[in-house]
Amino acid sequence: MSSGSQQKRAEALSELTRELRQSTSLGASFFRAAAARIGITVTDMQVIDVLHLTGPMTAGQLADLAGLTTGAITGMLNRLEEAGLVRRERDPNDGRRVIVRLIPDKDEMQKIDSIFDSLGEAWDDMASPYDDEHLAFLLEFLKRSNAMSRKEIIRLQEAPSSEGGIFSAPLLDLESGRLVVSSGISRLTLRTTEGMAELYQARFEGPVPDVKAKDGVVTIRYPRRLLGLGGKQRAAEVTLNDAIP
Repeated sequence: MSSGSQQKRAEALSELTRELRQSTSLGASFFRAAAARIGITVTDMQVIDVLHLTGPMTAGQLADLAGLTTGAITGMLNRLEEAGLVRRERDPNDGRRVIVRLIPDKDEMQKIDSIFDSLGEAWDDMASPYDDEHLAFLLEFLKRSNAMSRKEIIRLQEAPSSEGGIFSAPLLDLESGRLVVSSGISRLTLRTTEGMAELYQARFEGPVPDVKAKDGVVTIRYPRRLLGLGGKQRAAEVTLNDAIP
């Protein structure tokens, strides 16, 4: 490939990236405008849309897809349930799991449906000039783009928070979990809680260990260089999701 072709490709990729970022920004603006029209919050609208697209799911799964914390999703579901927009019920196949589903009969839900139906019709009109081959390409691209976005959301969720050094990992569809703690902790406090969107949450005092989460196994390990800091207490407070064994 010639230098001129490489430059054109680089410029095209850069423009594509800008358009994708603008698409994300406009999507957020659409949610704000739609939420204001209905009289609910933007995050309320986002959660309702996720349930509308995917159907009933657990609070943890809903929090993961919406990119929300445990506290945020719990408070939001309390508010939406009080407004009669959603209801929570025990999973008939697993009494430990709570399933969230929409209540479609409310006037607010019909208004929300009308907004998204209008957007869907506009998308249909926009895509109508494309042939089947073009539509298949666009569909594949969007599916890959959405999968990439989900991975980036999970990556951000798994990273420690800049405030308070809180570590966590999303629960996703895990059916069991395991906590592995190496030597070197002066004090370890373990708790469990119900309704978490995360597999675990951990906060540390003193030197921060290496923390990894893979396939449901959470590993907390203090490197040898930190074990030599005898004067500094190494305390860990870990909260586990009690929805899985």
